[in-house]
Amino acid sequence: REGKNIALVSDAGTPLISDPGYKIIKMARESDINVEPIPGCCALIAGITASGLPSDRFSFFGFLPRSSSKRISYLKDIADREETLIFYESVHRIQSTIDDMIKVFGGDRLAILCKEITKMHESFIGESLTEIYNFTKNEKSKIKGEFTIIVQGGSNKTDDKGHLDFILKLLMSDLSLRRSVEIATLVTEFSKSTIYDHALKIRDQ
Repeated sequence: REGKNIALVSDAGTPLISDPGYKIIKMARESDINVEPIPGCCALIAGITASGLPSDRFSFFGFLPRSSSKRISYLKDIADREETLIFYESVHRIQSTIDDMIKVFGGDRLAILCKEITKMHESFIGESLTEIYNFTKNEKSKIKGEFTIIVQGGSNKTDDKGHLDFILKLLMSDLSLRRSVEIATLVTEFSKSTIYDHALKIRDQ
């Protein structure tokens, strides 16, 4: 109001993304104060572009409820949404959140865990919710920093497990197990580890 310039900055990603800073912007606009955004690193955008999951349509849900029961209820409401789903999660709840996602979405649902995006220890973990859960369970010393969870939409998965087994049986009748897994990974929406497990069961039958 005095004609000065004020900057709203953050030490943890883009301001206002999953934080209450929008209240300041709302008050500024109501007071006819000009607001100019300065784009910078945003974990959800950086994560989706590097995830390999569909980026043409996605929804951002921020942080899920703290309690497991409320979290599961919330996840059930969005389980069948077709677009890619993006979440933030804290280091303290990452394992329990992934566990709840497995209960609702299934362990085979394609997903990637983005850790410390744009920082020194940036990493992208897993191909499915089960692989991410195993990491959080077995690599506790590496569970530090900030996390973005990116999960493939429910209706994007075009093959059920019965169809997967049918495809694998056809491939394995003429090809090696390894080559069959490689092709099935390309033509289905299952993770490579899931396809490999199914291929082993078919081979051993």
